[in-house]
Amino acid sequence: STFTLGEGRITTVSLDNYDVNHFNVGGDTGGIWESYDYGQSWSVLTDDYTRLNVRSLLISPHDSSEFYWGSTDGLIFRSVDGGNTWSEFTDFTSGDVLKIRISPDNPSVMFAAVEFNGIYKTLDGGANWSLIHSNSVTGYDLEFDPNNANNIMATGNSVFMSRDGGVTFTEDT
Repeated sequence: STFTLGEGRITTVSLDNYDVNHFNVGGDTGGIWESYDYGQSWSVLTDDYTRLNVRSLLISPHDSSEFYWGSTDGLIFRSVDGGNTWSEFTDFTSGDVLKIRISPDNPSVMFAAVEFNGIYKTLDGGANWSLIHSNSVTGYDLEFDPNNANNIMATGNSVFMSRDGGVTFTEDT
């Protein structure tokens, strides 16, 4: 498959923490594309799938062959083999999954910002998910402090802060 930047709409990009030449991009209706040569050539990772509305992407900060992508219908998909195969990882029922993050310190701690649904966390690698705060009813973005992974900021219908690695969040009113 070929890919020309500027055609279609790129909605998300994810960089590999271990290889500066490796990154993935996702399109609103174009699936996921991957480059290992800093964008000189591309391979498609999702041509065999019917759900191609990619709103968020993540190459795991712990394993460069583990990928996640968030859809427009509340689903997160996961690949543990570099995008060769995908499986449904979790289902938030509805909403665009706009951001997926894994703690740089602990691969079992993950977060997802889901538009019109909330900001979620799992402390057990995805087995159980819960809202980060009872007032979290929509989610847009979530980032770790690059100098201290215990500090997390999430945005949605409000701004939420954690200083304990995501165990608890307070609402900044």
